[in-house]
Amino acid sequence: MTNAYSDGSVILWDTSRPGHPVQTTVTKIDNHPVEQAAISADRRLAATASMESSGIDPNMPKPAPPGGVWISRYRITLTDISDPKHPKALATVHADLAPEGRNPPRLRMVTLSPDGRTLAAPGGYITNGHLLLWDLTDPAHPQQIATPATEQGDPVSFSPDGNTLLTWMGDLRSGELWDVHHPTSGRALPLPANSILSPDWRTAVSPGSAAGMAVLWDTADLQRPHRLANLTGLPAYPTGAAFSNDGTLSLRTGDGTVTLWDVSDPGNPLHIATLPVRDADAQDLSFSPDGLALATGTGATTLWDLSALHRLRADPTLQACAMTGGGLSTEEWPRYITEIPYRKTC
Repeated sequence: MTNAYSDGSVILWDTSRPGHPVQTTVTKIDNHPVEQAAISADRRLAATASMESSGIDPNMPKPAPPGGVWISRYRITLTDISDPKHPKALATVHADLAPEGRNPPRLRMVTLSPDGRTLAAPGGYITNGHLLLWDLTDPAHPQQIATPATEQGDPVSFSPDGNTLLTWMGDLRSGELWDVHHPTSGRALPLPANSILSPDWRTAVSPGSAAGMAVLWDTADLQRPHRLANLTGLPAYPTGAAFSNDGTLSLRTGDGTVTLWDVSDPGNPLHIATLPVRDADAQDLSFSPDGLALATGTGATTLWDLSALHRLRADPTLQACAMTGGGLSTEEWPRYITEIPYRKTC
């Protein structure tokens, strides 16, 4: 797990024991507050975004309103953290953001591809809000890639091989798939708005057509997704989701409730737990790589230990026997089970 702080530092946590997370690394990266951070899968590269300046720029290279445009310039720093105690700044790139309506311009995300070779960040006024991409084959000398000709929205995700990028339009109404290396034209993603793809991109979840329901999709063929199952009985309309690498799905609903589902067989999903979360502002959901921990929250983060749940899923008979102290005896069996001959269960 990674936390970014206002003093310009990034903290990495070891969550292998979710009930006792250990702070493993404190890395000072910037003299400005770090607003967004992304760490490569091999934990060797950090991309952090800090606001460098903010103010009126009357000299925009494209037509601007009288008096100029209020621009926030963000510095995205690439840092080698292979030796966390001695971080080494590699390079800096920039993103200039303009306001969205009356809201101040803020950078909402920085994303690294799974192989750490591509960086994605929002564009700004100069690029009409289009997404910015950099080739990080040599992270000390990032090369900007052609900008995908689409308005950038949230969320943005890379395919497992890092070669395809999924972007959502600003209103999240339609998704597009882009070839990272030649992002000149996108392909429409025929999935409902606000869909979230699993890490292997073979399954997706989207809000249902009614409150209290979500839908699972088979996306092995992204151009021909088909509906697998409905997730029903949710306490409110689904507003967020995250998949683990091992087939667990977390769903957040509008009232702040978080439910967990076993979707290892996505055609037959199983509701396995409801977390006692009642914070409608706790928007972020993120699993640890091994799926044994779930982080929820915005600002303050709560870490949930899912290890007992994983043991139950792995061997339900063993866990049931441990809870009951043993199976039915030969005398007890016929009193409770009349259709099946006696067999030892524990």
